[in-house]
Amino acid sequence: MIEPSPLHKELQEGFGAIQSIFMDYWAEFRDYGNEFRKFAKGTDENFKAIMEKYGEISEKLTTILETLTRESRETREMLNETMKLLREALEKLSR
Repeated sequence: MIEPSPLHKELQEGFGAIQSIFMDYWAEFRDYGNEFRKFAKGTDENFKAIMEKYGEISEKLTTILETLTRESRETREMLNETMKLLREALEKLSR
């Protein structure tokens, strides 16, 4: 029977320790990967929710802008008509 040399025993112990440390790091890395995937999924869901809200806000702002534009045009038309009527009234009074 062949007896392992002291160097062989030392290397075997060293590689066993390295393997143990490697397996610990591997498990930690795997856990980190899982956590990162969860984070990425949550980020995607949050981004989608933000984009939905942005769409809603954008639609509301568009409606508000269209309303303000329409009302501004109507107000300007009414003011022009009022000024025209005032001019006509002043002309009649000055005759």
